[in-house]
Amino acid sequence: MTVCLSLFIPINHLTILSLIAIAGGLYFFVLGFQLLARKRLLLTTPSSKVRSAALGLVEVNGIAAGPHTMPAPITGKPCFLYHTTAWQQRAGKKQEWEKVADETLHLPFFIDDGTGQLLIEPLGADLDLHRDFREEYASSFFSSGFFSSEANVPPRVSVFLSRHGVVPARRLRIEERLIKPEDALFIAGTLTENPGVEVRPF
Repeated sequence: MTVCLSLFIPINHLTILSLIAIAGGLYFFVLGFQLLARKRLLLTTPSSKVRSAALGLVEVNGIAAGPHTMPAPITGKPCFLYHTTAWQQRAGKKQEWEKVADETLHLPFFIDDGTGQLLIEPLGADLDLHRDFREEYASSFFSSGFFSSEANVPPRVSVFLSRHGVVPARRLRIEERLIKPEDALFIAGTLTENPGVEVRPF
């Protein structure tokens, strides 16, 4: 006589929460491992002066410099790079924030440490920049037009939002991070030969 035992796991809230906890734990484990590997890489990479930097992984400290700047879309400050983000509150009881616009633009610029200059290419880099601007705007019931939602939104913010097709119907949060002339920078990356990018005054 053959006896067959079947394992039956009832699907309830506790099972679902356990599965979510396991998945979250694995995600944060992998993320922590990647951060640890990145930290070890930074600790083992020697800090160099621009004049004596060798090809390969380097760390350089200096100030941002360059012949060209552009105005940041929200603050209008002259900069070499900006990262501007807009969030809008979702409708509902939780009032969570949803990212509705994210824009990064840069010009070629240098890092100068007094011994020389290195051309920086920030495309695809992990940026950890100081926040130069953060503001929240609430949509207003009254304005110059009846029931307009753009009454409290400054013109620069309106232009930025319209460029991304965003209608400010609910509460907005705008943040802007910049690399400006004379900003102190710490850069870790790969030093390679210049592929032919020219940076010179007009």
